[in-house]
Amino acid sequence: MSPARSSLAAVALALWFSVLAVSACQQEASTPASPLEVLEPWTRVPAVAGQDASVAIYLVMVNTGPGMMVLTDITSPRTREGMLHETTLMGDIARMRPVTQVPIASGARVTLRPGSLHGMLRGLDPVVTPGGTIPVELHFQDGSKVHVSVPVRAR
Repeated sequence: MSPARSSLAAVALALWFSVLAVSACQQEASTPASPLEVLEPWTRVPAVAGQDASVAIYLVMVNTGPGMMVLTDITSPRTREGMLHETTLMGDIARMRPVTQVPIASGARVTLRPGSLHGMLRGLDPVVTPGGTIPVELHFQDGSKVHVSVPVRAR
């Protein structure tokens, strides 16, 4: 085989391996995504700093899948514990109560917002500043998780 043909064969082989590598990457990237769309996540800097600092997590969840999704927990590696709460008014008194499940029907939109349903993270890492983010995981009844980066706003 002549040197020109040998070089051409080497280039063709390198291109073939490149196509295989790109194809493998595209297949990995096309892994089915969660049918849950998370919009407008946010939280505020904790009112009280220290080991017992707590923040509420607010966001909008849209179920774009064909079936019901049930949110069962909220956690973060930067907190001691997470939970779901609902705030209700009884006269002039606001009360928070734990919630164990938040159903999200197919095509439905559920909003976690101040004065209503929200996530709560307790025992927050003390280094939370406006402009930063808190990594959060939403846990669902079927065992799936959705990772969300929650921006921190000033009070």
